[in-house]
Amino acid sequence: MKKTIFFLYVLSLLICKQSGGQIPEAEWEKDLAIKGNSCLTDVIQNSDGTYTVLGSRSDAGPEKSDLWLIRFSASGDTVWSRTFANPGMDLPFRIAARPDGGYLMASVNEVTSGQYFARVISTDADGKEQWNKTSTEALHFPNTDIAVQEDGSWWWLLTVAALETPAATHLIHMSPSGETMSDHIFTDKHALEAHALRILPDGTLAVSGEIALDKGGSTMWMMRIKPTGEQMWKSTLPITGKNIRPECICCSNENGLLAAGWIGSCMNPDAAPEDRIYDYDLVITKIDPNGKVLWTKNYDREGSEGGNALAVMPDGHILVAGKCETSFTGTIGPWLMLIDPSGKMVMDHVDKFRFSGDQASRIILTSDGGFVMVGPGRHQPTQNRSIGWIKKYKPLQ
Repeated sequence: MKKTIFFLYVLSLLICKQSGGQIPEAEWEKDLAIKGNSCLTDVIQNSDGTYTVLGSRSDAGPEKSDLWLIRFSASGDTVWSRTFANPGMDLPFRIAARPDGGYLMASVNEVTSGQYFARVISTDADGKEQWNKTSTEALHFPNTDIAVQEDGSWWWLLTVAALETPAATHLIHMSPSGETMSDHIFTDKHALEAHALRILPDGTLAVSGEIALDKGGSTMWMMRIKPTGEQMWKSTLPITGKNIRPECICCSNENGLLAAGWIGSCMNPDAAPEDRIYDYDLVITKIDPNGKVLWTKNYDREGSEGGNALAVMPDGHILVAGKCETSFTGTIGPWLMLIDPSGKMVMDHVDKFRFSGDQASRIILTSDGGFVMVGPGRHQPTQNRSIGWIKKYKPLQ
């Protein structure tokens, strides 16, 4: 009997070790609780190992939020903090490092209800504002992205509203000082909504977005663009009857593309809008360098899940950060998942629940082999409480 108990004990240890060997271990974390609401959306690691984070804070009530730029030491201590006051609501999207050590911050500003304009702020290395640019045309929906080239010029991604024709994707090449160098417009028979932008290792550009389908629902589109602004190819996922909302795009280890987002549909479409229930899954697709879809996979649990960010590890494994809402079991919170190069799940981990609507907004690999996540992303008007957070993880074992 003792031998049997001992055998079962050893077996349980082996099973726990095998299944939990990839469970991430936190090195440090910070919650940025203020009097009002706060959020963190994007993060980059600087050459000295410190981190600069973009977010927003609402100190003057739910109708007002300002961009918030924070620099953390490698161990998580606050080095400096800057707030950028601006009328209305500022929604943070992207921070990018400039070659001179400064930063570009991309945001969307809402002054008049329902009317949005994209905005980019340039700062020096200490986070002090140098100049800012606002889009001349209103946006079709509140989203923007930027990417900086080695020469300091940068690309600005917008979806511009149009009264008579479907909304178009605009990709604007800007000089280091923020002057327009070229403007490239991409259209389709339906509104071509652009969500994410990346500069690939060979200098070409990758864009992902959402487009409506003739048979209902919407799907994800991906486009590769020459450095001169000409389209090389565009691919769409062949999915009907559901809605796909892409959130991010990045380069795979094979010079292809990876894109992640949310796929789902309304479970009770006949109900009033405020009573409708949506079920979403996390969706990831992999595309070869010529635009061929290699695989598309859904990751489903009980409830809704979604992917907001990807980070590709040196061995080709992929870290995915997002949100899990498994209401039946109470498993709700930021979701971290590790998948292999073929899309098979290796590990998943749901972080602690902080408040309703909490999720991981961005994930980046760090110079020590670990990674950093921030959240909860842009504050939603329906959220009564939001606390920005950053969490540094040790390398996976």
